[in-house]
Order: sequence, then structure tokens, then C-alpha cells
Amino acid sequence: MVFFLLMPGLVDWASLACALAFMLAAFGQIPINDYMIGRLAEGEWRARIYGVRYVVSFTVLAAALPLIAFVYGHWGFDVLFRILALSAAVILAAVVMLPTRLPQPQAVPARA
Repeated sequence: MVFFLLMPGLVDWASLACALAFMLAAFGQIPINDYMIGRLAEGEWRARIYGVRYVVSFTVLAAALPLIAFVYGHWGFDVLFRILALSAAVILAAVVMLPTRLPQPQAVPARA
């Protein structure tokens, strides 16, 4: 979010450095997500979770490219980076609201 807010108005080497920083942050989170899914998901759900994750990722990518072209065509890159910063802030707020602990399964009493 910080790098998206810094990007509008930057040119030359400053914009390259800022773009490099937010690309490293964006692509650096991918292995962390995969690790968390592999570590926290139960075996029978893991493949389903990865499948849903990739379907959602490719669907968002297909929708994002025309939206980027529309925003750039009407308002330019500065507005695009402000929209991306706002999106990052919404995602951050959603992550902050996630529970801090996973629910523990309750023991089921055995039948006699």
C-alpha cells in the first residue's frame, strides 16, 4: 500500500525503485500463501483450496487487464496507483479482521 501511494508522480530511477519494491512485496507473498495453505489445510481439503485459489486468481487476472486499460485510458497511471493503494488498504483491513487463532475441533463422545 505504501509503495502504491508513493508511485504517482515518480519518474526515471525513482519510479523503477518504487516499482521494484512493490513487485517484490507482491510476488514475495505467493510462497507464503502456498506455505500457509499446505501447513494449515487438512489433506482432503488441500487440493480443493488450491483449485479454488487458482480459479479465483485467473478470473481476477482476466478482469483486471481490461480494467487497468480503462483506468489508464481515462485517467492515467497516477489514478491507477491510487486505486491500487485503496485496494491494498481494503485487503489489509480484511486481513486485520481475520481471527488470530484457528478453531479447535471439539471432541465427539464415543457411542456405547
